Amino acid sequence: MPKPNNKGASSSAFTAGQELAGGYVLKSILTWGAGPGVTWAARDEKAGRDLALHILPGSLDAAALAEYRALVRKNRTVVHPHILPINELIETPDWSALRMDFAGGETLAALRDKKENGRFEPAEIKPWIFQLCETLRDARRARLPALDISPANLIVSPEGGLLVAAPGASGARDEGVGALIRELLGGPPPEEWEPEIAARLAGAPAPISSVKREAPPARKQQPVTEAEVVVPTETAAEPAAAAEEKRAGCKFPALAVLAAIILVGIVATALYCANNTQTPTRAAAPSPTPTPTSAIVNAPSPTPKPATPAPVKTPSPAPSTPTPTPAPSVSPSATPAPSASPEAPIRVMRAEPVAPVQTPSAPQSSAPPPSANMRVNSLGMRFVPVGNVLFSIWATRVEDFAQFAKATQFSSSAWKDPGFEQAPDHPVVYVSWEDAMNFCKWLTQKEQKAGALNPHQYYRLPTDLEWSKAVGLPEESGATPEARDMDVPSIFPWGTQWPPPRMAGNYTGEETSSDVAIKGYNDGFVYTSPVTAFPPNKLGLYDMGGNVSQWCMDSWNSEQRAKVLRGGSWYNGALRLSLLSSCRVHAPPETSTDNWGFRCVIANDTKPH
Repeated sequence: MPKPNNKGASSSAFTAGQELAGGYVLKSILTWGAGPGVTWAARDEKAGRDLALHILPGSLDAAALAEYRALVRKNRTVVHPHILPINELIETPDWSALRMDFAGGETLAALRDKKENGRFEPAEIKPWIFQLCETLRDARRARLPALDISPANLIVSPEGGLLVAAPGASGARDEGVGALIRELLGGPPPEEWEPEIAARLAGAPAPISSVKREAPPARKQQPVTEAEVVVPTETAAEPAAAAEEKRAGCKFPALAVLAAIILVGIVATALYCANNTQTPTRAAAPSPTPTPTSAIVNAPSPTPKPATPAPVKTPSPAPSTPTPTPAPSVSPSATPAPSASPEAPIRVMRAEPVAPVQTPSAPQSSAPPPSANMRVNSLGMRFVPVGNVLFSIWATRVEDFAQFAKATQFSSSAWKDPGFEQAPDHPVVYVSWEDAMNFCKWLTQKEQKAGALNPHQYYRLPTDLEWSKAVGLPEESGATPEARDMDVPSIFPWGTQWPPPRMAGNYTGEETSSDVAIKGYNDGFVYTSPVTAFPPNKLGLYDMGGNVSQWCMDSWNSEQRAKVLRGGSWYNGALRLSLLSSCRVHAPPETSTDNWGFRCVIANDTKPH
């Protein structure tokens, strides 16, 4: 964490009830912090949500500001149920602050100070310590900055989970677990803990396809207790043919066959030339083609991790008008079991400088021509019938959201700078469920006033079941999205095969050099892509899988206010469950991140909305 100087306003210059930066109202000082400075519970009056502001002591020079910006950019992309990310650096001429999600509850330091003897009993902290070890393991594997695991920076939520605040705030290391235990217990941990701690620090992460989170009122991300973490466990089984191919070393036979074909071609050409000396001909140079998928399965990527966030340049463009590819119908019983995944539910941006990555035939954006059953609205968004609603054929774009932001003086700026470059036709990200609903409300009022919608028509998010219909799923059982989650284990947005065929969508492929890239798959985009870069499904809808996960109307279940997201994103890769058409993710309605977006539908009824 960079060190601010002592010039400018001090933390003591701020008081409860004071309004800062045109909309942040300070409420009370929190007992937890992120290095030097004071953390306040505050209220974003414009957005109508609670947050935490860590006010830094003094003003910052250019070097310190650059360090903080880099820290925020990295930590803003953290998605983990037990890590509280830093979302934004607020800069003014006199002071600066880190804006973070608000966490209810108390710190371990505050709880310890309430003890009569000033220490915990082993049984009290055991679940927290074991959960913390898994969090540290995930953070290390994701190459996050070291987490501050001091008692003053570990928050026990009202539900009993342990949340680490402000990643990157100190130089704490995994070895600090022992020191933390001694500080909390007033002595060494029980000997029987040591094997479990070591196993959780080093063990393989659970294959989580969705972050199971439930938010209490007045906070964004709620940590989940160890007992509450329920993840879909994938089997390590593979299709019989694929397993046999792997055991036999599939890439070498493929190369041998390829070499044999080339050799036969050379011999045939030589014989032909020898027998046709009177009219010698010159063979045309072969046109460059992408490397066959079978030849690059299991092959290590020759490029380092990419730093250029813009879509990768490619040797040849795709056809101007994508052709819809209907998903084949296959019995669920014929579907191979999903393979195990090594990835933890935690994300960081890639920031190492590298040369541009060359990829085979990356797709280009091409909007479809309007059709007879297509409706085009005032923003240029296009809608087609799906069931009883009109479905936007693509996710809401940056250019669409920009008009809403300008008209409503939208306060958040994260959507403008997600940490990578976006063109106007890319899907907007860093938009919460609440933001998406406000966009729909604004667009409804705008078009009803202009006469483009009648009084019974309005924009909203699709329901979970409407999304299932649009993505091509058969009828699902279960009364809630939670009950329907991954209920159809055999169908992906592109069909039933694995890995995805070429042009299936924007996922984590080998273009990213990620540890969780889909082997043999390369879509040409490291981050988001234009909304029409990949072929639509048979209903004419783009990105029903890949690019960004998209908010739906529904709550996760009848007890939780968390809202549902559907569709894999550019961040999802080798974890097959996360790419299923029936996979759901749920999150508090006020949260947002760089791989979540939304699309609209036009409904036509008389129900309140």
